[in-house]
Amino acid sequence: MIDKAELYRRTNNGLDIILYYYPHLREYAGTKKSFKLRDEDDASASFFIPNRGDNAGIYHITDFGADNRAQDPLAIAQREEGLRFYDVLHLWATRVGLAAESDKPLYQPEWEYRTATPEEKEGDIILEESDQDFTIEDCATFGTKVNKEQLMQMLNWVKVKSITFIKNGKASIKKPTALYPIYARRSYYIAEGKLEKFYKTYEPLSDSKQFRFSYAPRGGKQDRYINGLYELKQAYKKHNDSQSADKEGEHKMEKFSEAIICSGERDAACIRARGYFPIWFNSETFDINGEELAEIYRYVDNVYNIPDIDETGKRRGLELSRKFWSIYTIWLPEHLKLRKDWRGNSFKDLRDWCELNPKQKQFNDLLNTADCVQFWKEIPKKDRMEVSFDDSSLKYFYETYGFGNLKDDVSKTTQFVHVQGNIVKPHTPNEAYNFMYNKAQERSLPRRIRSLVISSNKVNQNLINLIKPMELDFGKFTKTSQLFFFKNNTIEVTQAGITKTKKEAYIWEDKVIPHDFKPVEEMFKITEQRDDYGEYTWDIEIKENSSCYFKYCVNTSRMFWREELEERLQGKSKEEVEAYRAAHKFDIAGPNLTPEEIAHQKQNLISKIFTIGYLLHGYKADSMAWAPFLMDGKVGADGECNGRSGKSFFLKALTTLINTKRIDGRNDDKFEFVFDGVDKYTEFVYFDDASEKFPLKRFYSLITSDFLVNPKGEKPYCINYEQAPKMGFTTNYIPNDFDSSTLARLLFVVFSDYYHEKTATNGYRQTRSIRHDFGKDLMRDYTPEEWNADLNFMLQCLQFYLRVINQLGAKIQPPMDNIFKRKSKLDMGGEEFESWAFGFFSEDSGNLDTTLSSTRCLGDFRRAVGNTIDMKPKRFMNALRAFVDYCPYTHEVNPKDICGANGRLQLSYVEEGIRQNVSGIHIRSVKRHKEMEMTKESNDYEF
Repeated sequence: MIDKAELYRRTNNGLDIILYYYPHLREYAGTKKSFKLRDEDDASASFFIPNRGDNAGIYHITDFGADNRAQDPLAIAQREEGLRFYDVLHLWATRVGLAAESDKPLYQPEWEYRTATPEEKEGDIILEESDQDFTIEDCATFGTKVNKEQLMQMLNWVKVKSITFIKNGKASIKKPTALYPIYARRSYYIAEGKLEKFYKTYEPLSDSKQFRFSYAPRGGKQDRYINGLYELKQAYKKHNDSQSADKEGEHKMEKFSEAIICSGERDAACIRARGYFPIWFNSETFDINGEELAEIYRYVDNVYNIPDIDETGKRRGLELSRKFWSIYTIWLPEHLKLRKDWRGNSFKDLRDWCELNPKQKQFNDLLNTADCVQFWKEIPKKDRMEVSFDDSSLKYFYETYGFGNLKDDVSKTTQFVHVQGNIVKPHTPNEAYNFMYNKAQERSLPRRIRSLVISSNKVNQNLINLIKPMELDFGKFTKTSQLFFFKNNTIEVTQAGITKTKKEAYIWEDKVIPHDFKPVEEMFKITEQRDDYGEYTWDIEIKENSSCYFKYCVNTSRMFWREELEERLQGKSKEEVEAYRAAHKFDIAGPNLTPEEIAHQKQNLISKIFTIGYLLHGYKADSMAWAPFLMDGKVGADGECNGRSGKSFFLKALTTLINTKRIDGRNDDKFEFVFDGVDKYTEFVYFDDASEKFPLKRFYSLITSDFLVNPKGEKPYCINYEQAPKMGFTTNYIPNDFDSSTLARLLFVVFSDYYHEKTATNGYRQTRSIRHDFGKDLMRDYTPEEWNADLNFMLQCLQFYLRVINQLGAKIQPPMDNIFKRKSKLDMGGEEFESWAFGFFSEDSGNLDTTLSSTRCLGDFRRAVGNTIDMKPKRFMNALRAFVDYCPYTHEVNPKDICGANGRLQLSYVEEGIRQNVSGIHIRSVKRHKEMEMTKESNDYEF
């Protein structure tokens, strides 16, 4: 037994049931405000919640414009579903998972079984008609205003007594029940001069859509059968026979005014109930031809089409309009989809519309909205045919062929566009005019119509403004996937693979990737291990390396190239050196490297692969708001600007796949209009070659939140975070700040100096550029095969990134050693301090592992530089801490275990009989730190 009280509890005291049928009432729930339930002048309905009785606390609706009685949610569901109380109770219990598993399905036919007779052949389907009339309930199944005369006499519907299926010598007999009706429509056709018939059965309450319609007898379905055409012919003949009998002399055959193409049996019944002739096909894929349409036009002056408003219906409706310009199309309103049927499916067809709009006038008004693509009209005059534009049809011509106005919800501008398939292209009025003339040429329209087009000025801004606005989904990504639109295919990338897809999203014509794409074998395999602290270590196996971009990424990750290709080849013959370099030209793990160096270089390469994937994925999560920060990994002298390491090309290469805006990072004082041209279709914005004083923190908010754009000559606008572009930076320097806010926002990408420019002072033996390695400019002098290899590598990077993010939730950074060393050098303030510190605190200086006067130390530094640097005490301590971080044999400044409770180190001494207290400096060496650690471990063990 289904518990009604429990059902209400699971549906928010019945409110969810009411909002299922009337979603527009959500804002009125819990208030005493009145609202409209029907087409009425005043709002006369409101929510009511009883405070006592069996329905206490349950949402009701009181409709003062009807019977003034408060209806509970199940009563409302009964009215909307057209079901009895138990049926609707069972329906809603099933929807919320309350119906018992042992409950017998409510809607099912009755089955009987017997042995087949000798006359019954294998595969036979035998339908037996019932002699029962259609009841009011039967007619209501087909739609409002439908009666039995229309169903039985005009559309040849019958009720079914049984359907017998013969298989393997057995007869399985399906029969209707009081709760499970079965109907069938007799369809007639002429074969070899003889009238034949077949049945199309309809089981409206079948759980499975594929079994809702079927055919009998076996082989009865006709491949090219137009439903309703036989009945239209018969009505035409009957009408004209009666007209001929009433008139003397020769009778001119009279056509009916219209026939209406619809999507199925129930729509047809609703059309017939309103006095029109329905035409419908046996499947959504039926493609009517010119001869078949001409046959319909023999009996009517006009043909209308009312498509369903699901995606298939819309597509088929547009195809029919474009194929036959004379057919008038009627589009049902989009808000119809807000309502649900008893299965929980959105309303989509004419029968659904008629349920909400049952009056004849409403249907006639719907027909008045029809338009056709034929943009001209011809009016016969005495001696000629006058041709003129039909303005309404001209507007519909452009809408049918994909023209429309696209409003940008971010910049609030509107653009006139042409959509073909999923490709969107901006259009001018002149281009739209040319399109109309070309279509007239294609269809070989008469000269008088082509002349009309040539002499017209109809395609102007006034017409364009009236063309319907468009809502296009340009979404190419989800949290776990990304689409790429190539010339030959649409490709979807997920962590599972890189595959062709038929998924549709709109793309601007100039953003279609101008290359063909063909998936290739896996180029690399990256594996991970997790240590006891939860940190990941990564390894990469390079399997196939035909991608030049991949090879470039390898070489820009070779941090120890000098050790491998120069120092450790000392003493080898010229032939041996050349052979090694040739064999390991693009090798991340050459045999001349130590295991530690190989691991370091691999980590660097993997971080680049991760970053490529991050930039190719349009999805933006709050927890992954990062800006790639591309910098040199070489630790150079103070102020040294390395450069020429290939950083800019790393990002430039990705512009093939993503919409990118590059900004000159050296113009760091001109930021007012710096984002001019950035819109919601921009996927990546980066500052290239940022200067040493670049105000990085100024852009932190743009990395993690909405994106404010101030275009020249236009109003500023804001792109919300989900649509905003990702940001990045390339620089020869390091960030000024290494605080937690900076580290959380930046995704570091480190480049070796494998590619470099030789100068008289930098110590390089030669200049090496990307072109030296490849003998060409990458992504400019490419063959199609080279393009395909690079594109595959990039998409495989994205595939790896999606696996890491969605399965592991990791952020992959390069080894940070040299980054922190460069930061330490910067914080020391220059070569002068670094030289002094290495001398003053050398391992044999006696100044390590002892407490010194900070005043003495600062004075010694000032004397060493001849008082040319005005170093303040606070700045001096910061530089000293940076030195300790940088120096390999120093561990810590002023260790906590020797500082006071206030965290400061004080040095006390007596000078001239007076005790002096000054700040102290104590630098503990790595050697002393290890000794203390060993002593501590020994004491812990003894304890």
